[in-house]
Amino acid sequence: MSARVAAVTGASGLIGRALSAHLAARGWEVRALVRDPAAFGPPPAGGRVGRCELPDTLDEALLADADVVVHCAYATRETDRERARRVNEDGTRRLLEASRRARVPRFVFVSTVAAQPEAPNYYARSKHALEGLCDPGRDLVVRPGLVLAREGHGIFQMMRDVARRTHLIPLFGGGRQPLQTVHLDDLCEAVARALERELTGALNVAEPAPLSMAAFLRAMVCRSRPCWRRCGLRRRSACLCRSAPRACSPSGGSARRRWRRISAASISPCARRRRAWRTCCSFNPCAGASPTMPPTGRPGGAEPLGPPADSAMCRP
Repeated sequence: MSARVAAVTGASGLIGRALSAHLAARGWEVRALVRDPAAFGPPPAGGRVGRCELPDTLDEALLADADVVVHCAYATRETDRERARRVNEDGTRRLLEASRRARVPRFVFVSTVAAQPEAPNYYARSKHALEGLCDPGRDLVVRPGLVLAREGHGIFQMMRDVARRTHLIPLFGGGRQPLQTVHLDDLCEAVARALERELTGALNVAEPAPLSMAAFLRAMVCRSRPCWRRCGLRRRSACLCRSAPRACSPSGGSARRRWRRISAASISPCARRRRAWRTCCSFNPCAGASPTMPPTGRPGGAEPLGPPADSAMCRP
């Protein structure tokens, strides 16, 4: 039996690279679509690499005979709004049209749990608009929470780096905004299972009970505190403090599990790589309500959070 084929855009990014390796390990043939194939390095085992610099350049040959296209690429650090619109919106439309021409059975769009038409930032608003391009009868929209990982250049890493560099994190609105998270490993496992089960519609991938932004930042900062006795000054940024005050720890079993994930994702070089799939995934075949998210996609009707267009911090 021939291997299933997945074409993955943004395969050099945080989610795309991890997902490509995860799918390859599960027996998929992965075709990595990246802006610079020469800098990407060797492809995943048995896979291929092609150029994808949306909206102008797309190696459509890699879409031929693919079982699915997974669109992870998105310009999150582009400061020019028009350039971001061309890359994200025009680029997604071109990729979807090319997938249809190549008769790829399914298109998977990586969105966000914060996707809303009235979201306070371009990222979430544009994700919501692009979700509407997908056919819920054949395509899949994956909506992850804030992705936690040690590596990469995502929003979590930006927040962590700001805390390390400035020792000051502003809290808009008192930090009361709800924040749902997901570990990168769990997100990859969720996408892989959704592909193998041929799910369509919309899939929210996040912990079911959100933390407040303030509680999340406290946990991140406490678990990032340097341990001077063990590491000394030179390795202060690569150490996990084991003597953080109890007052910093969120209460409750679910919060304690998230606490451990935050510490493993932030700086500990010795943190054990989590392999169990313990994330709550809510599947909605009609792209509407789900068991853990109301029809608006917002936990408890609260205002959503998404990566801001021009700042490392989320606005209320």
